[in-house]
Amino acid sequence: MESETHEQIIDVGLNEQLSPIIEDIDDSRPTKKPKTTTSKVWDNFTKLGVKDGKEKAKCNHCGNEYVCGGVKIGTSSMLRHLQKCDILKQKQKSAQIGNMIIDQAGKLRSREIDQKHFEDLLSRAIIEHGLSFSFVEYKWIRELFLYLYPGLRIPSRNTAVSNLWRIHDEEKPVVGRAAHQPT
Repeated sequence: MESETHEQIIDVGLNEQLSPIIEDIDDSRPTKKPKTTTSKVWDNFTKLGVKDGKEKAKCNHCGNEYVCGGVKIGTSSMLRHLQKCDILKQKQKSAQIGNMIIDQAGKLRSREIDQKHFEDLLSRAIIEHGLSFSFVEYKWIRELFLYLYPGLRIPSRNTAVSNLWRIHDEEKPVVGRAAHQPT
């Protein structure tokens, strides 16, 4: 009987000493970092948080709410909505009007940028002026291109390098023929 009370006193003493340590351990668990959103959908949607037990997001244009998050629920329904959103379509049409220009004949036409032609001109500028391949990644160069044409896809450094090799392969026979012709 005496040994039982002695063990109880020891147990109580240990519990009192260990309880603050155990609480500190429980509180110091690392919290999960919020998952980064990588889809282009999030440029047009705002997360609302949990409503009715489900995480929801709201369209920035028309205000429609969609369920998002979870394992099976991704961004597909929101992507489909963006293709059909009437208000977004109206905004895009008005933005296209801003890209209209009057050509030399005095006719109104769209200022379309041919992506391949743009990349070709950019590569030729890099060659002619001896610019580094990372020129296309300079912050203010990118800002300038996007200011001039907001929908432009600026090539990466690796794309610029592959375009330079393509131009080299196209120009090599021309230079070879010119070198072999008598002057």
